[in-house]
Amino acid sequence: MTVGAGQACGRATHTRPWCYFRCDQCYFGCDHPHIDYLHREELEAAERAGAVSLRPTFSATPRTPPRFVQHRIAAEGDEIWTHLKAGGRVFVCGGCRMAPAVREAFMTIYSAQTGAGAPATTQRAPGRPR
Repeated sequence: MTVGAGQACGRATHTRPWCYFRCDQCYFGCDHPHIDYLHREELEAAERAGAVSLRPTFSATPRTPPRFVQHRIAAEGDEIWTHLKAGGRVFVCGGCRMAPAVREAFMTIYSAQTGAGAPATTQRAPGRPR
């Protein structure tokens, strides 16, 4: 699963033969589907081929909720949890402004699924950067 502020993280997993991970779900955000949805045809072709499930969000299109990536992650928490329990990994790329909200969405999913409170969800694996 990739999460990002743009399509680059998901696109890399499908167009670069040297890329070391596979992406089943790609959550990404852009402003408008007709203005800055870069590489749309290429990404949608990968989705039609079964290589990925695209999960875009569009912040400048009020009629298409969820508005931001973290909102879509929260809305699809049960499905995401299923992937994580099966050994799925999350790769996040994007700006520092979106990272805390995405992290909070994953912490909320973890808490809801395990019943763990905030202290358990704020712990990080040894050697992992903040």
